[in-house]
Amino acid sequence: MTTLLPFRMAAYSRLARLGPNGPLLPLVKVGRFHQSAKRLILDNTGRTIAKSSVISEGKEKLTPVGQILLETIKTSGPVSVSHFIRQALQSPMGGYYKKGKDVLGVEGDFITSPEISQMFGELIGVWFTANWRGRQSKLPVRVIELGPGRGTLMKDMLRAMSRFPDLFSRIEHVHLVESSAELARIQHTTLGVDDSAGQQDHAHQTLSPISWHDSLSDIDLSEPAYNIVLAHEFFDALPIYKFQLTDRGWREVLVDIDEGQEHPWHFRYVLNPHPSMATKTILSPDRFPASQYRTGDTVEISPDAWGVAHSIAKLIQEQEGCALVIDYGDNHSFADSFRGIRKHKFIHPLSSPGEIDLTFDVDFSLLQNAVGDLATCHGPIQQNHFLGRMGIELRLQKLIQNAPNKESANELVEGFNRLVDPMFMGKVYKAMAITEPDYLPVAFES
Repeated sequence: MTTLLPFRMAAYSRLARLGPNGPLLPLVKVGRFHQSAKRLILDNTGRTIAKSSVISEGKEKLTPVGQILLETIKTSGPVSVSHFIRQALQSPMGGYYKKGKDVLGVEGDFITSPEISQMFGELIGVWFTANWRGRQSKLPVRVIELGPGRGTLMKDMLRAMSRFPDLFSRIEHVHLVESSAELARIQHTTLGVDDSAGQQDHAHQTLSPISWHDSLSDIDLSEPAYNIVLAHEFFDALPIYKFQLTDRGWREVLVDIDEGQEHPWHFRYVLNPHPSMATKTILSPDRFPASQYRTGDTVEISPDAWGVAHSIAKLIQEQEGCALVIDYGDNHSFADSFRGIRKHKFIHPLSSPGEIDLTFDVDFSLLQNAVGDLATCHGPIQQNHFLGRMGIELRLQKLIQNAPNKESANELVEGFNRLVDPMFMGKVYKAMAITEPDYLPVAFES
């Protein structure tokens, strides 16, 4: 029997406070935005700067990234939450995705849908195939995945696509956007890629090279193509900014040094007493009017997520194609969803920077705003609705018929339940499609 491990979203405890001074309040609805059950009450009476980097008694061990952040704050003052996240995840001096370890699966910190069941990747491959056929494109096909994990999703997707030679024969290149060298190495192994040429070995059915890139902007997109773009659990790891409404207007939430003994972590949240550049440039008055919020309400915004979604939409507008985004979140902004994960448990997000994964709920309305008139967004819809419309039950029955034994059949059913059960991943994960304006994609008809 497969051990059920928490996934990155799960029903994380509403009792876990996001900040040292964040008391619980009832769930409130403000305007058209739903605020979470937590509101931060942050220290804005002035910041405390550490006189040295000596670890105080009762504090956790300072990580290499933590040391860098501490010195930065001592020199330049509190940093944005976005800067903290970027350093914690991507710093070459010990960032979470730069440490050379496998962070996924049973031995890692979290598990994702492709690792739970092959049906997930197969149905996504079928979805892209159906939409390509519906568009009847004559252009060569370019496949792009943002944040490919261990490569399992792409492997299952390509295997499903290989059953449709009319599409598969047109794939000219597969591009994987991955910032972790260790995960890229694992992806090479999963996909059977020869490092020297980007070609898959003879044990894997492929007809085109696979390339790795640090970002979407690094891919040569100059040649016209039908673009297949997949982003599964990608947007939830992009840096966010946090803001809180005060009686003087919106103020940015920053990260400062915490020398107190009440908590083991070395960092705390503080408020910028003045409007910051981020407050002026990121907070759109039409999306976040102060009149629809109460003093103390907070919002999370990811300019990085907006930029990637805008780039995808522009690519689809200028060429052809469709994109599929699957992530946990909803069609509104969030107040306090920022959290840390280590060994399948939720941890304070300011703890042990570089040693834990950092994630937050995706605001699909922000992605829609980024797409604008360049393309058309469909959804988001619940993951179980998307998979159900794609025929996951029929696929499960077929796999059970071919299962070698009862244990394998039970594992298939268990994986199915985790993907579609509303108490697991079926409801909290959402699917959103981005297409050309005149096209209605499969599974998003209603």
